[in-house]
Amino acid sequence: MGLMALINLVAITLLAKIAMAALKDYKEQRRQGKDPVFYADSIEGLTGIESWEYRKHAESKNK
Repeated sequence: MGLMALINLVAITLLAKIAMAALKDYKEQRRQGKDPVFYADSIEGLTGIESWEYRKHAESKNK
């Protein structure tokens, strides 16, 4: 169990920067009165994303 805890702590540490950036983006959208939407390009340095749309792609679909 100690090894599992150590692995989880390392994973949390590695993901903390991305998680905080996502939270900051969410709070900023809420402050602006928007319904928060996550786009893959809203967080700098986030690569290899296949599940979320990019802002430009989503905007062209809405037109």
